Amino acid sequence: PMTNVRGISKARSPRAQRFLNRKQLGEFLDQLYRNHYDHFAMSVLMAAFGLRFEEVSGLHVKHIDEVGMEIQVAQANIRGGIFPTKSGTVRRLPLDDVVLQLLKEHMRFLAAKKNPGYLEQGMLFPSRQGGYRFTTSVHKAYNKVSDKLGLGWNVRAHDLRRTAVNLLRQANVGDIIQRSLVGHSSTEMTEHYSSVSIGEKREAHSKVLSMLSLRFKKAGDE
Repeated sequence: PMTNVRGISKARSPRAQRFLNRKQLGEFLDQLYRNHYDHFAMSVLMAAFGLRFEEVSGLHVKHIDEVGMEIQVAQANIRGGIFPTKSGTVRRLPLDDVVLQLLKEHMRFLAAKKNPGYLEQGMLFPSRQGGYRFTTSVHKAYNKVSDKLGLGWNVRAHDLRRTAVNLLRQANVGDIIQRSLVGHSSTEMTEHYSSVSIGEKREAHSKVLSMLSLRFKKAGDE
């Protein structure tokens, strides 16, 4: 199918192909880190954990448990309002040293920018004005990176979630653990996979992180 933007027809890739392979993902994240840093950390969480945009954009600093080394997915940002997650439950995800340091660097960035959403409300991924983000807030940066990499299609937030599912599959993570990591809209399904331990999730997630390189440099860094 074709889409028409300002009179220019652009082919839309088939839905089944809307995820990034490992090389593309590494290049995509690297470009975000170098040139669109404010979108980098949240994109890593979507691609590595399979978080939905509304889940990652609803995270607050209080949801990062440095003692237990967990991320608590407890709420969702839907068009600027905070609601329960799709399943209505809190999902516990494993946090490792690499991702924790990445998040701390992101928080230092927000503090340096004096972002009111971070300083006053503890939002982890506020908009530049300090409110909750809308999905379209990442489109401009994602479009630029997609074009620069010559992907032939514009990456969207949900494509990073699909990428995470594909990485879990490539890492030979079992279906039950996969589903416990990425979450479910059905309470019944969530209860079915609630027996998966945080240790099992941590082991699975370490396999995904080992497939990625999270060493990046921003534009102008030595």
